Amino acid sequence: MMGTEKQITKLREFLQGEESQITALRVVLLGSRNSGKSASGNTLLGREEFDTIKGTSKSVVKHSRVEGTEITIVDTAGWWRGYSVKDTTQLVKQEVMLSVSLCPPGPHVFLLAIDTDVRFTEKQRAAVEEHLQLIGDQVWSHTMILFSRADWMGARSIEQHIEEEGRALQWLVEKCGNRYHAIDNKNRDNGTQVTELLQKMKLMVAGNKGRYYKPDKKVLQSLKERGKEVEEKAKQRRTKVKEQREKLQDHATYLPEVRIVLMGQKSSGKNATGSTILDREAFPTCETVMCEKEEDEVAGRRVIVVNSPGWWENLVRCTEDQVKEIIRSLTLCLPGPHAILLVIPVDVAYTETHRRALHDHVYCLGEEIWRHTIVLFTYGDRLGDTTIEQHIEREGRALQGLVGKCGNRYHVFTNKKRGSGGQVRELLEKIEEMVAENAGKHFSPDMSQAYQQVEEKFKRREEEEIKLRFVEEVNREIGEMKGWFQIEWKRREKELLERFKVSLMELKKETGEAELPPNLKSKHTLTPNTKEDKFEKGWMSRNEEMNSKLQVKIEEMETAIEQIKLPVQLSSSYDLLPPKLGDETPNPSWGAFLRSGSMEFGPSISGETTGAGKRRGMKSGSLSVRTTTTTGEDSGVNSDLHSVLEQEAESPDS
Repeated sequence: MMGTEKQITKLREFLQGEESQITALRVVLLGSRNSGKSASGNTLLGREEFDTIKGTSKSVVKHSRVEGTEITIVDTAGWWRGYSVKDTTQLVKQEVMLSVSLCPPGPHVFLLAIDTDVRFTEKQRAAVEEHLQLIGDQVWSHTMILFSRADWMGARSIEQHIEEEGRALQWLVEKCGNRYHAIDNKNRDNGTQVTELLQKMKLMVAGNKGRYYKPDKKVLQSLKERGKEVEEKAKQRRTKVKEQREKLQDHATYLPEVRIVLMGQKSSGKNATGSTILDREAFPTCETVMCEKEEDEVAGRRVIVVNSPGWWENLVRCTEDQVKEIIRSLTLCLPGPHAILLVIPVDVAYTETHRRALHDHVYCLGEEIWRHTIVLFTYGDRLGDTTIEQHIEREGRALQGLVGKCGNRYHVFTNKKRGSGGQVRELLEKIEEMVAENAGKHFSPDMSQAYQQVEEKFKRREEEEIKLRFVEEVNREIGEMKGWFQIEWKRREKELLERFKVSLMELKKETGEAELPPNLKSKHTLTPNTKEDKFEKGWMSRNEEMNSKLQVKIEEMETAIEQIKLPVQLSSSYDLLPPKLGDETPNPSWGAFLRSGSMEFGPSISGETTGAGKRRGMKSGSLSVRTTTTTGEDSGVNSDLHSVLEQEAESPDS
């Protein structure tokens, strides 16, 4: 790979100083979360402009003059490393797509931040490609890779790092036209790295003949209209929920004891939520395998929190014991929980796959569960200035349907603000309102029936898996048998045809030698009548002898065919079907197939001509061959038989 200095030198020679005429740059920073976008933007601007603590949830625009160049930088929201576009929230995708409109008339450069302290995998490469394609196909000609955390490379050069990382990173570098730069955001005193980056960006712009990326106006207009639609629906939802709560607040009563069960997928934030409610490290942040119960005094109430194991998004990984352990959580806060908090993170798209996984784990508890459930959104700090109602409306039907099923009851937690009791008090008030709506009842399902449904479900799944494995095994064995049959059948068919041809060639030779008696070859020694009588008698005698020999050969071939008959039904010489089983009609053998061909050998003395004889104008007494099949199609044997006999009929000796 060509070194950085050599790249710059070659570009300068080619552009002949055109980059020096560029006095302004518009730059968009792209990349995954925690890839160093914001820190790199601060290094480039020479001051702290972008928040590196909270992270970027919405695009931020900053301006500055750096080394005589006016620079506009747009820092965008990042996607989760390795997550595909379908798993990225609509908010992040929208921010990426709208970023090009924040530095009008369009960006000169897209700096794609890739951190060097984490291995770059094929999964990450695919994620980068998918997210950049949101902007458009032309994005790649304006993109440069910015390798952050260059201090992690030690003495290695960036070229060595690219070569050692493997094909995934090399593909990305090539996709970006081998444009890249390494930056150490901890060493901002090193001004040369900024100077060099500016030179590379100007060279790229000059190489593009000063052209910038032009946003698609139709796409931008569509996004703006969609934003207005989301905002309007979000207002309607807020109004509806406010009116709903106002009606219930008059009937809500103070609960001295509140029993809560936490449910949700793995890594959804259940443990942190439980600790936030109890205002202490009640649940460790490691994976929850068994149900855990903790309680404490919160806002003048005795609050009991049961944390259940999280489930996998992939239903195949779901086991019977895991589901039983999840629903066992309801028995740890008898007589039953007042509220089930369904924990969902706001920074990951909620898709139909998540909805199916939820249903697969709680269906056994019946429809009554939704009357006692509140959707609790975690990682609320990552919404930025986006309201939770906007998030719900933007994410789509799967999430909207779930919230509606829970009676439009939802709450947002920021687990980083554990000392703030306001969000916990509001949650407890919503729980009391829900209990009032349920006439003071708690959730108490028939657990024996729930366990039975789980057992029946997994029994059905086990039966389906056994059936599927059996079908796969049978198909595999049939495939192997078919392959063996095809090879063996072709070998034996070839052997049979070769023997058949040899027999016919011998018959042809004997027929040619006995064409006419030697004493009849001279037309001067016999009268016409004597010549004709002797010709007929001699020919018929010889013909009977030939028919006798041919019949012996056919019987021999029949015996050989019966010996190699296979238990398969053939629609043609090379089409093999699975064997019939049981009391079904046996498949026809080759012998039967040949017999149905009605092969006949014999003299034709009535003046008729057949086969090749028509083309050659063969006279009475020529050898006649007819081959017919009941299906109207020639088999492989019949086709070869036609060929051999036609050659014989056309032979000069015939």
